[in-house]
Amino acid sequence: MENEQLENEQDARAALAAVDEARASAAGLLVTPWWYHVVLGLLVSGLVALLGLASLPVLLVGLVLYFVGLFGLVQAYKKKYGVWKSGLSGGKGTVVAYRLMGVYFAAAAVAAGFGRLTDLVWPVWLVVAVMFGATVVLGRQYDVALRDELRNAP
Repeated sequence: MENEQLENEQDARAALAAVDEARASAAGLLVTPWWYHVVLGLLVSGLVALLGLASLPVLLVGLVLYFVGLFGLVQAYKKKYGVWKSGLSGGKGTVVAYRLMGVYFAAAAVAAGFGRLTDLVWPVWLVVAVMFGATVVLGRQYDVALRDELRNAP
C-alpha cells in the first residue's frame, strides 16, 4: 500500500514536470516574427493618420482596409503557430495590451483633434510616428509577457 502511494506521487510529480517542460517549450517556440508588430504598427498608425487627415468616405474605406489587414495578420500568425491569443484574455500580457490601447485612444483623439479643429498637419504626423513606435515597442513587451505567462502558469 505504501509503495503504491509512493509510485502514485512519483507519477504525479513526473506528470507535472512534463507539463512544466511542455509550457517552457511552447513559450520558447512562440516567438512573434519580426515583421508582425511592424505591420500592426503600420495598420494602426495608418488608421490614426486617416482619423486626423482624411474625409469621412476615405476614413470609412480605411477602416475596412484596417480590419481586413488585422484579420490577415491574425490568420498569418495562426498559420505559423497554430494558435492565437487575444491580448485581452487575461494574464500578464493584458496589462501591456491595455497600455497599448490607451496609447491608441490618446493618439486617435489627438490626431482627430488637430486634424479636424486646426489647419496644422505636422502634429498629426508626429502622433502617427509615436503610434507606430509605441505599437512596435509595446507589442514586443506583450510577447515577452505572454511567453513569461506560458512558462509560469499555475
